[in-house]
Amino acid sequence: VIHGNSYRSGIIRNLSETGALIDGVDNIPAKSLIIVDLGEGQLTFAQVVRSQGRKLGVQFDVPLIDDGTGTLGTRRRVSAY
Repeated sequence: VIHGNSYRSGIIRNLSETGALIDGVDNIPAKSLIIVDLGEGQLTFAQVVRSQGRKLGVQFDVPLIDDGTGTLGTRRRVSAY
């Protein structure tokens, strides 16, 4: 999760096309805008809709899509270069 000037690691749970529960990230208030790094160049904007302890409920700005293998991902990937 990228929020402000910091990058924080967490575990994504309950991933769906429209949002996720992220565990292990604290001190991000509800209604905050964040960037969720799904790995392999997949970044997506999200809004925190629920923040409780070290758990965040987030809603993605653009829904994720099925990549054809049953895995959800972003429509575009960002190059490492």
